Amino acid sequence: MIKLLLLTLISIDSLISPITSTDTSNDVNWWCNKSTIPQVCKDQFKTHSSNSSLVFRNESEFRKKLVEITIEKAFSALFPYKHLAKKSRNDKEKVAWVDCLKHYENTIDQLNRTITIDPHRNGGDFDAQIWLTAALTYLDTCKDGLNRIGASSSHFKLVNVTNTLSNLISITLSVNKVSSENEVQSHQKDGYPHWVSASDRRLLRAKSPQPHTKFVVSKHGQGEGHYQTIMEAIDAAEKLKRKTGRLEIHIKAGIYNEIVRIGKHLSNVRLIGEGIGKTIITGNRSTKHEHHSLRETATVGVDGDRFFAQGITFRNTAGPENHRAVALRSSSDKSVFYQCSFEGYQDTLYVHSMRQFYRECEISGTVDFIFGNALAVFQKCKIYVRRGLPNQSHWITAQGKQRLEEASGISIHHSTVEPASDLRPFLRQHKTYLGRPWKKYSTTVYLKTYLHGFIDPEGWSGWNKTHTYENTVYFGEYSNTGGGSSTARRVKWRGYHLIKHASEALQFTVEKLIDGLSWLPAVEVPFHPGL
Repeated sequence: MIKLLLLTLISIDSLISPITSTDTSNDVNWWCNKSTIPQVCKDQFKTHSSNSSLVFRNESEFRKKLVEITIEKAFSALFPYKHLAKKSRNDKEKVAWVDCLKHYENTIDQLNRTITIDPHRNGGDFDAQIWLTAALTYLDTCKDGLNRIGASSSHFKLVNVTNTLSNLISITLSVNKVSSENEVQSHQKDGYPHWVSASDRRLLRAKSPQPHTKFVVSKHGQGEGHYQTIMEAIDAAEKLKRKTGRLEIHIKAGIYNEIVRIGKHLSNVRLIGEGIGKTIITGNRSTKHEHHSLRETATVGVDGDRFFAQGITFRNTAGPENHRAVALRSSSDKSVFYQCSFEGYQDTLYVHSMRQFYRECEISGTVDFIFGNALAVFQKCKIYVRRGLPNQSHWITAQGKQRLEEASGISIHHSTVEPASDLRPFLRQHKTYLGRPWKKYSTTVYLKTYLHGFIDPEGWSGWNKTHTYENTVYFGEYSNTGGGSSTARRVKWRGYHLIKHASEALQFTVEKLIDGLSWLPAVEVPFHPGL
């Protein structure tokens, strides 16, 4: 794996071949001055190369060189700390470190993915923004884990290196300009996105397209291709030498008490259940127990791209007293959830990173139960706030945008927000907010959504008394209805936006926010591209 990544660097470096010149136009300093942190950019180039007169012909060329430098630094950071788990003082530190190793590997994967983008392909710059943001999100997730447990000084040496990598990726994001007119117009072939293979295009054009590979899971699985657990089917799928085509796993009705993981090498997987409340995948992990990081509390965790789920309930039964407990985590680019439900309390649905779409789903929880740093659109969904601990406040969203240049945000569109049946008798005992900012540039909007009257008149709150982020967030509302939609007493923040013009609201739609027109048609799920 490492050899392959290094070979990628060598081959890309030979393709870039920046020219040298004494002319200062388009040299390193010129490009670095366009970034958010120019001096850091210049210092990194000085450290990396003695040739200060490198000239880059365009943004794509400069981006590739920056990413190349970042990958090399990531490798140099990874090797010395590979065995740091041995110095861990307790299980919490060991778990956090193991998690960080995974996040570093995923960061390198996303950087390599970015560096191989064809600069002439439509939509390439937008893809780069998504994948670079994901790379940053993995690093931030590592730091969050170490901070949460108060890791030892030896572990925090890694944090310093992580900050350097984060700065380099932030610089790359800031110079990777995406045209506002063309940012989501990805190249299509025969009416399908560029990544849809020729075989999949033939299947999609057929009247009754069939997936290439199909497994069946049931509580009494018998016969070839039939399994009793979901992970047995996924393990069998991983052994297949499958290059193209979909892999469909049909899960019969029943309660499946198991932890499910779909790895980054398993793309285009489809889990098809028999309906909400009929096909149920359940677990009870939480961060209250020392051996579980937030990531690993997820009952189902998805990393492979283009994941699709339909007719399934994802559940975490840890309960409000056990605090953070994820039902589903998605780090899958272009993942889709259709007619699914997500049940939990705090941190039910972890929209970790990449582009995600939720249609006709049900999400229930108490605190920050839709959270993460993905670009996620929820359309025609039902959001239920459950009763948590006594007198506990409730927050629906906690979006995690840490830097202004990141491509992330949550949009809740044509949906409903209501109290669950267990909360209704106790509405006066609990305040409920539309969201709070997990990170400095948290971005969340509600568009044309029904808001029940139990929403607190202020609508939004700060993360805590110390970190309100009220001037840097983007919290927006547009044309909502219901007793909780009145904006007369909303927070008086610079970062709060009562959206009055459709042109502004359009930026948070399927078409604009997640580039939906370029990939959702191939998924064959209903969606509305605009307002």
